[in-house]
Amino acid sequence: VTIDSVEHYFDRPYNGLKNVGINSKVYLLGKSSVALSNPVWTITEKPNGSNATFGTTKDIDTSNQLITFVPDVQGTYKITFTSGTKTSEITFNGALYYGVEGGPASCKTCHNNILFDYVYDKWAGTNHAISTQKGVDGILSSHFNQSCLKCHATGYDTQAANDGFDDFPFVFPTTLVPGNYTTLVGLYPDAMKRANVQCEACHGPGSNHLSQIDNSKIDVTLSSDVCAYCHKEGSHHNIPLQWDESVHAAGTHLYSGSSRYACTP
Repeated sequence: VTIDSVEHYFDRPYNGLKNVGINSKVYLLGKSSVALSNPVWTITEKPNGSNATFGTTKDIDTSNQLITFVPDVQGTYKITFTSGTKTSEITFNGALYYGVEGGPASCKTCHNNILFDYVYDKWAGTNHAISTQKGVDGILSSHFNQSCLKCHATGYDTQAANDGFDDFPFVFPTTLVPGNYTTLVGLYPDAMKRANVQCEACHGPGSNHLSQIDNSKIDVTLSSDVCAYCHKEGSHHNIPLQWDESVHAAGTHLYSGSSRYACTP
């Protein structure tokens, strides 16, 4: 298989998380240290009412196979990959986006106290926390436009209905001037609850996370795939490449990244 054909298999962005918005496409990689033997993918568990099925497979080579699936209902999905006599399992959570300060319970509800080291306050002091604001107020660039929101807001995916930014009414301002952000918060409160690069942009949607213990239904990873969802192109979007060249990518530390979700029997 050619590199070009593999690249075209990825027709939607992916972020390396196992906690994803429903209707988002998930890419899975089944791999083996030897040639695969009659590889079989199975969804062994899915929420009531789910009609999730697998997409087509793509063989990278004799030891690596790709497949896709789209979680369509909130809840837990378990998938097994079998090659010969060996089997591996991976668990996903499908959920909706809440917003860092949205609704009766949100990220800020719990994650802004001493138990969680006041992580909300720490996030609020970053550029991620004002990513949309700086754009619509004309601080980032005169070229900032609607298409930039897929990375400068949270849960933006026009092919997935999961209460992300784009699933609520919003009209992009005709001119980029200071004060736009405050006006937009008043005009489009639901969308703007998902504005900026919030917690759920890096940890996945949080609608099923509240009070969960055994399976927290949220994701925490240092995989460069999470950053690469946005920081993957151009002269200043080179964070994944920098990470790949660092000692963390060598696989000798506690966390090491991998491309896509890998099931290794």
